[in-house]
Amino acid sequence: MVTTEPVTMPAESAGGVLRQVAMADLVILAPFAVPFLAERYLALWFWLNGRIGHDAVVPDLGATGWLLVNLMGFFAVWAAVLRLRARGAVAVRLTLAAKAVAVVLIAIGLVRGAAPILAVALVADAVACLRIGLAGRQP
Repeated sequence: MVTTEPVTMPAESAGGVLRQVAMADLVILAPFAVPFLAERYLALWFWLNGRIGHDAVVPDLGATGWLLVNLMGFFAVWAAVLRLRARGAVAVRLTLAAKAVAVVLIAIGLVRGAAPILAVALVADAVACLRIGLAGRQP
């Protein structure tokens, strides 16, 4: 006989979710921190943008723009490394706040005409917010 008991997923620990989110950030954002990789990596994002039917040309950022891309990439990597080492409720709250701000900033950028492929980052950060929030509520 088949039972109709609800299937429950095991609760994720907040620390485990933080480590997963931090590792994903490292993998996705680290290339932006390296000057000779950042241009090619951004070109890959715009190539993907072109594959979904939008502009595939990387905007000319100039030296100052690339410096800012590299600095933002560095700070994203630094934050991810710190989150890999962080423990406790403070780390959960700070990561949740940072991801929520990222979602808002990406949404504003998309509304202002940023490359639509960045919606992937918005969804990834929104999912990270949900996972962190749910894991942070576990006893």
